[in-house]
Amino acid sequence: MCSITYELLLARLFAVMSDREIVWHSLTIAIYVAALGVGTLLAERTLGRGRTNLHPATLLLIIELALVVLGSAAVFFVWSIHTWLRLEMLPEIVSLTQDTPIHPVDITIFIGQMACFAIGVLSGFEIPLLARLYESGRRQNIDPETRILGVNYLGTLGGTLLFLYVLTPFFTLGEAAWITAMANFAGAVVLLALFEAPKLSAPAALTALGISALVGVNLSSAEQLALKATYYISVLDAKNNSDFQAPTRANLKNFNPVLVERSPYQTLHMVRPPRLETAANRLLPGVPFTLYIDRHFQIASQHEALYHEFFVHYPIGLMAKVPEKILILGAGDGLATRELLRYEGVKSITQVELDPMMISLAKTHPAFTNLNKNSLLNPKVTLVQDDAFTYLKRNTGQYDAIFIDFPYPFSFDLSRLYSLEFYSFVRRNLNAGGFAVLDMPLIARNNINQSARVINDIFASTLTEAGFPVVSPFGGEGATTFDLETFMIALPEVPQGAAPPFKKPSIPFRYLYNDSIRHYRHRDFEININRKLVHSLFKPTLLTVRNVLL
Repeated sequence: MCSITYELLLARLFAVMSDREIVWHSLTIAIYVAALGVGTLLAERTLGRGRTNLHPATLLLIIELALVVLGSAAVFFVWSIHTWLRLEMLPEIVSLTQDTPIHPVDITIFIGQMACFAIGVLSGFEIPLLARLYESGRRQNIDPETRILGVNYLGTLGGTLLFLYVLTPFFTLGEAAWITAMANFAGAVVLLALFEAPKLSAPAALTALGISALVGVNLSSAEQLALKATYYISVLDAKNNSDFQAPTRANLKNFNPVLVERSPYQTLHMVRPPRLETAANRLLPGVPFTLYIDRHFQIASQHEALYHEFFVHYPIGLMAKVPEKILILGAGDGLATRELLRYEGVKSITQVELDPMMISLAKTHPAFTNLNKNSLLNPKVTLVQDDAFTYLKRNTGQYDAIFIDFPYPFSFDLSRLYSLEFYSFVRRNLNAGGFAVLDMPLIARNNINQSARVINDIFASTLTEAGFPVVSPFGGEGATTFDLETFMIALPEVPQGAAPPFKKPSIPFRYLYNDSIRHYRHRDFEININRKLVHSLFKPTLLTVRNVLL
């Protein structure tokens, strides 16, 4: 049970470190299973050919203590390797990977797979050893390997359930690995006691516990260093600046801490500018910050107005009317709601957000309330804590406009919210003259990464197939890394007669009509409708592109 938990924790860690969740999750499982086979073969050679004089229980003790040490330190090891590579070798890694499909973070994951493989090899040793210890079971005509395999399969189920519903929702991955290792140690002691094995070697046990305790004490600092190395040391700077110099480890320790908020649904990282400060462990009103969800960029407080002005006001100006009844899916930070509430003509807003932690932060945390102006407390706003897919499927009312703001589809769970089935529900929940606005990672004509342009076709084809005959991309771009924002307007019916002229909303803006901002219109995107590219729950085209081709 513990071994499968270690493997799942590492698979999760590698998945969130990289944008290609399916690739790394699948490869990690494959490497672990292959290592199990290697361990089993090594055990057969060791036990079957008499290459060891150790009692099977003693050998099992060694294996279990090694698993305790490796399991407790596996996530700590990956964090430490990631930090070291960013501090010492980032320019070399960027140079090595720039002409390949390998990402710089993949180098960390390649090395981290050594821990996964080692845990698999040690776990593969267990079944042959346990079979030796259960040899007496043959007297009752019971095959010991059959019994052990049965228990092992049940343990795999137990470890998976523990991973899903206890460890990852409430603990960091490092803490979860350490807790699992302690359970591993306790189980080993009980198991060996049952076999009346030679006495537990106190020095070996204390050494394993000492190493694990040392890891446990340093987990928090190792995670913080890894997060700072991720967010404060720029791969782009290392790629574009020949004089790039990473900070020293001592300086990195003094950078502002990354604030971590965790829920059963996601992990939020709030990153402050990397000034050398030792004060303030909390964000204060007015202090710039950047928000990441599961390590993927969400908003930058200095520039969020550009995103939300394009997201909310451009579609309203294009449609030349203010919707009265509005549905917002996602956008739990309350910033899109803030912008919509600037229109007196808006009568009601229903906001659907899955994560209660996000709702709580948006309503109470000063970093958010300073930005969203307490929009979620406005009497026009009705908050619904629910999954957007489920809400739309059950809802019977209709809306004048639906604004959809989800994290980009890095996983299968998120890709549901970009599927044919989901957009069909969106279409059903719109009034005939209504419109939907969707945040989408589109590729403009001037983007050098034209090999990724097929993603435009996937989004547009899926929306068209779901019953939106009119899809129109747009966006805006400022001067910083986070300023390129792209969206799609989808109409459930083809407008009759000439399209109404663009009506500039009569409220002040910071970005929408600023001459320094580049505006993208439909003509700036190439889109081709192809039914073969439709993304659905049963044919996840989008995941294939994002995880394999990009």
